[in-house]
Amino acid sequence: MANRRSWNLSHVAIILYLVSLVLPAITVIDRPLFGSGSTTRVWFGAQCLAMGWIVWPGWLANPLFALALILRRFEQHGAAAVLLVFAIASALLGLFILRDIDLVELRHVQIGYVVWLASLVVLLIAAVSPPRFNAMLEP
Repeated sequence: MANRRSWNLSHVAIILYLVSLVLPAITVIDRPLFGSGSTTRVWFGAQCLAMGWIVWPGWLANPLFALALILRRFEQHGAAAVLLVFAIASALLGLFILRDIDLVELRHVQIGYVVWLASLVVLLIAAVSPPRFNAMLEP
């Protein structure tokens, strides 16, 4: 079973992920396919999660995060760390993809995106922390 401190880091990662869903994540310029001019919209984390599969490189970080949590639970820390590195790369790649889509243009990154990325990083830290280091942190 994972030691107490690293499991607490996993809990922090889950809480950060859930908080990111209710925060504004990105500001986009929405260009309709036909007709009227563009509008600026703020997408919350939950909207990004629901519609993000269209921009699959960025959205792919979500199932990778879930798989890494499962692997951490079964003490497969190395595999979880590899998945999280891919998840972080995927999350960052999603920003560049969003800049080049015809109908939606990324304008700004908001706090929700930063919190979501932080959840991935915190889980990566939990996965790569050596057990001896975690044992020193326990009260």
